[in-house]
Amino acid sequence: MILNHNFLSYSFPREDEGSPRQAILAKFCQDEVNQFRACMNANNYDENKCLPTKNILDKCAATAFKKVNAEPEWIF
Repeated sequence: MILNHNFLSYSFPREDEGSPRQAILAKFCQDEVNQFRACMNANNYDENKCLPTKNILDKCAATAFKKVNAEPEWIF
């Protein structure tokens, strides 16, 4: 049996610039996203070194997604 492992090279659309997820984060969590990205850049993209800023971003994101999902006028 031959397995094709090409799936490992695909990016996740939810993380792509311009995705609905990124648009929501840009609207509601811009400062938190910028702080997390700056930390990742400063630490050679080692997420383990950015857990405090990631946790702050995760909390903001959870609130933002709940708001968007609860209000039908938000269309992304």
